[in-house]
Formats: sequence, structure tokens, C-alpha cells
Amino acid sequence: MTEQATKRLLLSFDTIVSSSYLDPVYGDFVTQNYRFGGIHKVNVGASYRIPLKEFQTIRLFVRANNIFNQTYFENGFPTAGRTVLGGMQYEF
Repeated sequence: MTEQATKRLLLSFDTIVSSSYLDPVYGDFVTQNYRFGGIHKVNVGASYRIPLKEFQTIRLFVRANNIFNQTYFENGFPTAGRTVLGGMQYEF
């Protein structure tokens, strides 16, 4: 879900929900199927634009992934917990 809250402020919210799944894990001599729990992940973000000139803008942004710090696996490997990304972008 994305919302243009004001002319300069953009907010986003997304979620990924899945059921448990079977995935093969390969060993030296044996391959076994393991059942991994489903993903229940929520992400949020915000972006704010600051106009400089007619065709120049600075955009500040922040995004938080897996905000409830759920433990889940991809291809049999654990993923990162809660992460945050932020930055600045010059648009011209």
C-alpha cells in the first residue's frame, strides 16, 4: 500500500504472508526435505522531497524491513532480522 500523504511526503506499507513449505536441504551423501515455517513479514517506508530549483530536488528516504523481527528461512538459510535502510537522493 502506498499513500501520497502530502505533495512531498510518500508513505508505504507492505506485508508478505505465506504458509509453511517443504524445501530440500542437500548434504554430503543425503538430501532431506525439511518443513520451514511460513513468512509473516511487515515493511514500512517513507520518502520526503525537498525542492531546490525548478528541476532539482533532494529526496530523503527511510525503509524498515521485517519490523516485528520474525525469524524465517530462504532456501534453508536464516535471513536477517529487522533491518533499516536510509539515504538521500539528488534528482535532476
